[in-house]
Amino acid sequence: MDVRVSRLEALRTQYNRLADCQHAKTRLTATTASDGSRMYAMQCETCWAKIGNWIPHAEVRTRHVGLMGTIPEFDRERADEIWRERSRLRDEMTDLQNEGSGDKPSGIPTIYKGYQFRSRVEATWAAFMDQLGWKREYEPFDLGGYIPDFVITGKREIIVEVKHSTLINDLAEHEAKIEDSGWKKDAIIVGATPIFDCQGPGWMPLGEYGQYCQFGDGITGEMNYGLWWAYGLWFRCAGCHMISFFHEEASYACPLCLKHDGDGHIDSVEPAEIKSLWAKARNATQWRPR
Repeated sequence: MDVRVSRLEALRTQYNRLADCQHAKTRLTATTASDGSRMYAMQCETCWAKIGNWIPHAEVRTRHVGLMGTIPEFDRERADEIWRERSRLRDEMTDLQNEGSGDKPSGIPTIYKGYQFRSRVEATWAAFMDQLGWKREYEPFDLGGYIPDFVITGKREIIVEVKHSTLINDLAEHEAKIEDSGWKKDAIIVGATPIFDCQGPGWMPLGEYGQYCQFGDGITGEMNYGLWWAYGLWFRCAGCHMISFFHEEASYACPLCLKHDGDGHIDSVEPAEIKSLWAKARNATQWRPR
């Protein structure tokens, strides 16, 4: 076995330990929501990922109630460090694989409605947003060297970053790039599929949704503005009657019309309807011989 193959296998073992973690050892952690209330969730002590949804104080199991004062804060810094390590490992694996094959990964430039998109996935998302009736612009502006793939325009501007991934856990490692750009509005990171299978029945995440809001650090009580990242979940809005998405943990407001009625404006949408619109978008951007 040559050195390159041996190194590749070692990297793959390290990567899989983090990417396919079974969360054997976990701990209860806390954070402060935008309204100042305390929220709780389990955090894995191997990959440091959040497990499940944030839940309010009243829903925490009885055996934890007497320990509320000693529950540690959710370690987002450690979680981000692990995501960066995963990204580094994957990049090194890709370089080694390309070194052996001579190939360089790239998207297929695709023309849709007169625009040339850098990849077919980007073009498909453009067609999909058109199917949904969302107003969007492609590569709308430069944010200090970072150019978002799209911006959804409406009652609230939201930038959209498109990645060639079918695993929702791979999307979080791209959050820092958006945060470092200085963007002070909402953002969403999506992949190569419109629905990720990672929640329970009835939950349909489309990606990582960063809601720009004010929240505390949970230690000093100091309030700061920033992007609060969690899953963006599909729903049909009772206000604008469009298929939209809401933030799993912060405000449930519809980003397209800003309708907010607790969760009273959140109607269900069938996975089959979203998949059908995605199929139409794929058909509109598929390769055709000249």
